Amino acid sequence: MSTSAQAGVGILGGLSFHNVANGNNTGTINFNNGSSKLGIVGGLAFSTNFLLLNVEVDALYDHRTLNFTGGSFSSPAINVPLLARFSVIPTILDFGIGPYASFNVGTNELLYTSPDFGGVGSLRVMIPTPGIHLVIDGRYLFGLTDLYPVGSVHTREFQILAGIDVPFMSN
Repeated sequence: MSTSAQAGVGILGGLSFHNVANGNNTGTINFNNGSSKLGIVGGLAFSTNFLLLNVEVDALYDHRTLNFTGGSFSSPAINVPLLARFSVIPTILDFGIGPYASFNVGTNELLYTSPDFGGVGSLRVMIPTPGIHLVIDGRYLFGLTDLYPVGSVHTREFQILAGIDVPFMSN
């Protein structure tokens, strides 16, 4: 009996809906009255799987914008999630869980703490076509890092991604 592992590389893009959970904000920015705007997210995904377990690491540019009382700011970042994916229907439907790290690349480094660490959950549908898989992926990011120097402010973000995954075999 022979076994083989499958690996793949993908391109993902989509929309993000970023907000913050505010536990005890006593700073000059009132995040309690904040609202999010749609942002964009996109980048590369690298994966390898064996049987029903798939491990995926991504490098995604995430342009997040948040409105709050008195103004708004953008916080572009590079998100690096590491997902353990478990097949529900092999090669078609899976869910993933794991940690993420997010690194600011914009001008608001002093407003947001970088890096931001947290957890991510994902539900992904793959549509097999000859040579590639079309991918639709819904994700929720749950930040654990206090982002703002005063109070307790954490990332909460929902992402809808679509793209392609190009699988290749290895033995």
